[in-house]
Amino acid sequence: MKKNIILGMGILLLFSQFLFSQSYYINKDTHNYNPRGFQPDVDLPKGSIIYLDKDSEVSSYRPDEDTNIIKISGLYQEQKLTFYSSDVNILNNDTFDSELLEKKWIPSYYFSILKSKQIQQSLLDYEPFWKKWVAIDSWETNWIDAYNITNIILSNTNLFIPMIGHLESSYVIFSTLKRTDTGYIAKIKSVDSYTNHPEFVSLLNANDNSLLSFIIDGDYMTMKLDDKEIIKLCACDDSMYFFIKNCIKNNTCDLSRVTWPRHADGSCDYDGSKKTTAVQTAKATPSTNVAQKKTMTVKENLKLRSGEATSTQVLTVMQAGAKVKILELGKSETIDGISSNWVKVEVQKGAKDRDGNPIKAGTVGWCYGGYLE
Repeated sequence: MKKNIILGMGILLLFSQFLFSQSYYINKDTHNYNPRGFQPDVDLPKGSIIYLDKDSEVSSYRPDEDTNIIKISGLYQEQKLTFYSSDVNILNNDTFDSELLEKKWIPSYYFSILKSKQIQQSLLDYEPFWKKWVAIDSWETNWIDAYNITNIILSNTNLFIPMIGHLESSYVIFSTLKRTDTGYIAKIKSVDSYTNHPEFVSLLNANDNSLLSFIIDGDYMTMKLDDKEIIKLCACDDSMYFFIKNCIKNNTCDLSRVTWPRHADGSCDYDGSKKTTAVQTAKATPSTNVAQKKTMTVKENLKLRSGEATSTQVLTVMQAGAKVKILELGKSETIDGISSNWVKVEVQKGAKDRDGNPIKAGTVGWCYGGYLE
């Protein structure tokens, strides 16, 4: 009788674990996160099932000031382990496009700030909590010493907001993730938020099962909580992230080095151009300014992409003055009032990216011909 009771309690405990846990899986052959030896080292074959329960947490390891390795805790074969967040997906759910996961997402107002003559003062209008900053380290003399850019890091299981100043990081764990016609929608499993950022305060009041929407528009992503807009973000690679951070620290900006974000229709809110609807016509419609086998010069910082659309992967950003040879004419489109073709190009010797680093001669990709001369 006693054995039956113990067995019954064991089954009930196991059942409750699965009832209050969410199934996730490992997306590649990997191992758990265990740099300090606090856990057993466990090999995790691709497809291994893990569970995130009410005690699961998201945190980060920072090997340097500007790098965050996101990790998430959960259960694997009844062991409490920590996993690399990028190694985990939600079972039987969709995943974000890889390009979205490779970017930092920063508030779009940073690009407005860059155009301000008083960058730091303009920043305080958007992030007033810095006015109440108090030093806790001896090397800090004012708030700008502790400043770091507000940004969001996405994974297929969570949204992570790194530390803002001296505040703890915040996170949202997803129980579901589904693709929609305009982007993605996630059901919230749990929230742990310490932010006092005015744009994210609503996350503090999010309930389990609230819906978090991600609406994608070119380089932009609008976040909504239960259909109420929280914030508009822009995709940002590491080089532009560090560039913006330095502009804020130095209170000045060389605008010629900025790659302004664009909407899916090719329009831009920050470079002085009017927002126009991109008009697509037949592929290979010739344009007056581009022609096959013609060598041309990049007029301003210009993204070299994997395909003939603003939604395709950015291979590099060519600096003004770079030479390219046109290999193929693509679709015709009107962007910022300029009518031209997308063109497949080969980068010529001496070209540099926006940071002044050389681009390998012979690199091939697509760019918009309206910004060539």
